[in-house]
Amino acid sequence: MTEPSNRQQRRRLGRLTQQAKRRILRLTREAEQFVAADARFFQRFPHREFRLRAMGAAERELAQKELGGLPKKEGYSPYYLVWNLVTGFRQKLLITLPDGTDETSYTEEELKQLFENLIARDPRVQAITAQHRAMADLLRARPADRDGDPRS
Repeated sequence: MTEPSNRQQRRRLGRLTQQAKRRILRLTREAEQFVAADARFFQRFPHREFRLRAMGAAERELAQKELGGLPKKEGYSPYYLVWNLVTGFRQKLLITLPDGTDETSYTEEELKQLFENLIARDPRVQAITAQHRAMADLLRARPADRDGDPRS
């Protein structure tokens, strides 16, 4: 699942009441904490490319609004499978797994295979992932700044 562009968010927010706008902006700020946690994870473990984690409450509510609901299956919960393409550039896919899944029990290779399987299911996700791979290749080709971040 990719994040909507700022233009898309503004267009969508323009149709909402002030109260609904404030709620979405608050949820977005809360969800950004999880994005920051993903960044810290990949900084701490630079040899890792994938991370599996449960969705936060704010992320769950935003995804429900964005997607019109989350997949519901008794005994299952939503998780994000995060792929760190290059420092500062990640892609997340929504996945449902059994309640209480140990997020740390998967190997890097298992997470990679799971990611590839999820991509193969949806042509739209395939196209987005292809774009992300191309952008990551461009970022890797650029010289990094002093902090090692190729985006600057």
